[in-house]
Amino acid sequence: MASNTISSKYNSNFTYVTNAPIKNILVPKIEKTVDTLINNQRHLKICITPQRNVNRLDIYKNNVALAKATANGVSLPDYSLLDTTNKFITHYISNNNYTEISLILEPNAPLELTFYEASNDLLTNQHFSIPARPVNEIPMPFVLNDAILITKTVKF
Repeated sequence: MASNTISSKYNSNFTYVTNAPIKNILVPKIEKTVDTLINNQRHLKICITPQRNVNRLDIYKNNVALAKATANGVSLPDYSLLDTTNKFITHYISNNNYTEISLILEPNAPLELTFYEASNDLLTNQHFSIPARPVNEIPMPFVLNDAILITKTVKF
C-alpha cells in the first residue's frame, strides 16, 4: 500500500484495494507558471486545472521545507511547511475551479509533489460498469467512497 493515503475523519487506511484496468480518464493540467529566484529563494507558482468534473484535490510533498506557501491566495499555516509533513493541502473543489499554489523554498531543494484528484462518480461514470449499492447500504461518511482517483507525481 502506498505511504500517502487520502485522509479521512477517522484517520483510517483503505480497507480494500485492487488492481483495475486502465481507463481513458483525463488527468489534471499541471502548469508551472512562475519559477524564479528572489533574494536567494526559489519562488514557484503552480496551477492545477481539472480536465473533468472533480470534487477534491489532495497534494502531498516530499520532505522539503517550505519558507512560505499559499493556496488560491490564502497563506498556509506553518505546520504545513515543515519538512516532516508529507500531507500538504486538501482543496475541496467547486465548479471545477483551478487550484493555484505559490511556494517559497531553498534554491536547490528537490521538490516533488504528488497530486490525488478525486471525483465522486465511480458508480455513474460511463467508463465503468459497477453495480449500484444495495438500498440498505450507505457509504461511510467523511471517507472517500465511490470515487475515481487520478494520481500524478511531478518533480519541480
